[in-house]
Amino acid sequence: MNRDSARLDRVASPLGPAPGAPRTPCGEACDRLREELEQAQCSETRTREDLERLKERHQAEISAVKKERDILENRILEQAQKNHEEKKRLESEGEFRLRELAEQHLSALARLRRDKDSEIKEMKESFQRKLKLGEKWIDSGTDARNKAESYANTGGRDCLEQEVEKTVKLSSSLRAQLHATVKEKEQLLQRQDIKEVEESLWLQHEEVLRAEWHSHQQALCALEQQAQEELQAERHRQQTQQKLLLDRQKAELTQQHAEWCRQITQRHMQQIEDLQAELRTHTELVALQQDFKQQNQAQAFERQLEESRAEVAGLRRENGELKEQLTALHSQAEGRVQEPYRQQQDQRCWDEGAKSRQHLEAESLKREHRKEIQTIVSDFSSAQTRLQARIVSLETELREKEEKSKRRESRIEDLQVIGILQDKLSERDQVIKRLVEERHHLHQHPLVASDGSTLKTYENRPQPGSLTPTLRKKKMEDTPPRVTSVPNLSSYERSFLGPEGWPPRGGAGAGARSPQAVKSPSFEHGRSTPPGRQLHASPTTQLPPHPRPPPGGAGSQTLYHRVPQRSQTQYHQSANSTAMCMQRTPSEQRSLEPGSEAQDPQRQEWFTKYFSF
Repeated sequence: MNRDSARLDRVASPLGPAPGAPRTPCGEACDRLREELEQAQCSETRTREDLERLKERHQAEISAVKKERDILENRILEQAQKNHEEKKRLESEGEFRLRELAEQHLSALARLRRDKDSEIKEMKESFQRKLKLGEKWIDSGTDARNKAESYANTGGRDCLEQEVEKTVKLSSSLRAQLHATVKEKEQLLQRQDIKEVEESLWLQHEEVLRAEWHSHQQALCALEQQAQEELQAERHRQQTQQKLLLDRQKAELTQQHAEWCRQITQRHMQQIEDLQAELRTHTELVALQQDFKQQNQAQAFERQLEESRAEVAGLRRENGELKEQLTALHSQAEGRVQEPYRQQQDQRCWDEGAKSRQHLEAESLKREHRKEIQTIVSDFSSAQTRLQARIVSLETELREKEEKSKRRESRIEDLQVIGILQDKLSERDQVIKRLVEERHHLHQHPLVASDGSTLKTYENRPQPGSLTPTLRKKKMEDTPPRVTSVPNLSSYERSFLGPEGWPPRGGAGAGARSPQAVKSPSFEHGRSTPPGRQLHASPTTQLPPHPRPPPGGAGSQTLYHRVPQRSQTQYHQSANSTAMCMQRTPSEQRSLEPGSEAQDPQRQEWFTKYFSF
């Protein structure tokens, strides 16, 4: 730009008036035009400096949010370690109690043998028959269990590999899109510089050659028309590219959803078959043990049947939720197809008053950034309250089961069932340990990051270390709850609000989304979130980068980069909400639905007792 201005001055110097000559009206117009050119250059430098300051401020805010996210992840890992140690301690205590019960049962059998010699032969014969039947039942159960475990292991690893491939594809596509936008900005800046040089040349020729004013006017009109045609062609090309990208994304989404539905249906059918086989074996045992407390055994099997039906109903509900999510994604894709047309209309409106509204545009971007941070904090607090309610319900269920096991009289058949359950628990613990090691390995060796010279792209997919809904369900069922303290989220939320105190998104309705976080700072019962859920919720804390407005203060270009960013933020929020819905296990849905509590009076009793606050 400086070289062009110097060259224009050299061209204009021999054509100017001689020193000492009287100043003509043409020379005065030339001076006035030079002053206007200098003022325009000063205003351009000021706008560039303002844009650089805004960019540095946004980068500082993004780095602060990233640091806070790292601190939260470290806290979650420490909490998971504590829960694992508590689980080991509870398992050792359970084994000691089981040994004591076995010793008491053996002593009672010895006394009965001494007192009743006449019934020993009959009991031995019946015991031999039952032992053979139990061995058959154990063999069938181990075969079914091995099949289910092999299927679960292969299915979980496939899901993890698919998620890793999805994240790699998404990062590559976002990186290519970012390079394309940077190139487009450079082209627009070059065109603007060329236009300014042409205008300055036109002004100098107007000063020197007044007779050629009309010819230069026509040439300038032709150049403006050519620039408009090029701009229209560029817009048309961008619209076609966006349509092609949307079509590819729609096809990928439909394919992924079909594959996901197929895997879920296969898994559900396998679980239903396992439950039916287990139900048949239990009914056969009830028929053989009619003389030994037939009524109690029938009630136990009925409860198991109800639980299996409830699980099947939960799986069907989950399938319905997945279908609803697919429809929501389709509607969002249609909205993104219609977005370029709305963008053209908004751009024409912004062309009229771009320079006067530049400051207001920067302020609106800042408010939107803060509102998004506030919604993320409120969603985090609401998810934390739900998880704490789940922890309390699991603790009450554990205490009730322990009391029932203490009151119930133990038998030889119970000891056999206890041994089988212990074997299952040990195998599930091994599966959980292997999955935790894989998750730590993926956290320690993340994917290849983007270049430091370009803006970082943010993903709307789960992280590679997160668990799938099926594996997370197994881990939540096997891990006993542990009540610990929870950090205060109200101060965390106030740190993002700032001194201005803007209203929350959606008015008073959005402010009431997290009453627990504002009400009590430390949650008097000391509840905490499980690690699996928090790891899934962590992608919501990733904020999308704000677009860099182009220099020169052109309002049309600012709006052109601002509207797609808003749609991308909405897409991130919808994807995160769908991931949160998919993470719920059927047992969590039963604990949150009031209709399922009316089936069991004891469950209704403790629910009203522990949630009366």
